[in-house]
Amino acid sequence: MNIQSFPKQEYLDDRRKNILYTEVLYDPFVKKIVNFTVIQFYIDQNGSAHQVIKHDFSHGCYNIHRYYLGRFSRKEAHAIELSSSLFHRLKKESKENWKAYRTQFLMRWLPHELKGEH
Repeated sequence: MNIQSFPKQEYLDDRRKNILYTEVLYDPFVKKIVNFTVIQFYIDQNGSAHQVIKHDFSHGCYNIHRYYLGRFSRKEAHAIELSSSLFHRLKKESKENWKAYRTQFLMRWLPHELKGEH
């Protein structure tokens, strides 16, 4: 099995403090996606990266880790079929809502960084 990995990182803001990381694992033999990850990162004042929200398809099912909600990731597993359309929908949703997730994350974990993040 020759799985191909397609990682990509893009900045969500001009200050380069908010990053959307995606990775798709594709099997050319069966011609379909076999796994994916969509992660929003926030880079704090010290340069440390924090996961804000993560969508993935590890362990054979779709998972959401909402790190912005609390100390533990609030992992949710859903019975949704793996597909390229699901990956693209989650990527689009992340791009549309990144500011709200970031704000909730900062309010809970790094309130001192809220100043200047609007």
